[in-house]
Amino acid sequence: MRVLMVLLALVTTPFVMSVAQDDSRHAPKQKTEHGKARRSDAVRPHRDAATEECKEHPRGNAYGWEHGHDDESCDSPPPVAGSIQGTVFYDMSYDGVRDAGEPGIESWIVMLSGPVNATIVTDAAGNYSFADLPAGTYTVCESQRFGWIQTSPLTASSCTSGYGYTVVVPAGGTVASLDFGNVG
Repeated sequence: MRVLMVLLALVTTPFVMSVAQDDSRHAPKQKTEHGKARRSDAVRPHRDAATEECKEHPRGNAYGWEHGHDDESCDSPPPVAGSIQGTVFYDMSYDGVRDAGEPGIESWIVMLSGPVNATIVTDAAGNYSFADLPAGTYTVCESQRFGWIQTSPLTASSCTSGYGYTVVVPAGGTVASLDFGNVG
């Protein structure tokens, strides 16, 4: 009987402790000596990923378990997304430079690798754009087509063709004019 009572006490004590701490999340804000509002220790601000709004978030129970997911702090603004843009064009002069009158090529596949991996198809004017990119280093490559030869860029990269762009996208920045020339 004594063993049963000890086991019951060991099992129920953590549960009672976690319930008691969960009730503390409703504690009101307190004032510091300077008159500013201070959040109680039971809650902390977090940035809601869907709405980008700051909300109060319970710290968790006695074991440190969190109630939900909270990676973004309200102390810093949300990260600003960047973008990469360019054109795939028909290099009629074979010089690797897009001259006036050289048309863009529609439906050409462009691939992005780095913090975000993505594939996109060029529009009717041969343009492509990767948006909502976090800051970081990216490699931009074009898919090779049978019967076509890539004329630009001719900078070495980790692309299948051996040629492409490796660029750094700053927070909120746009890296443009990453053009691919082709003849065929």
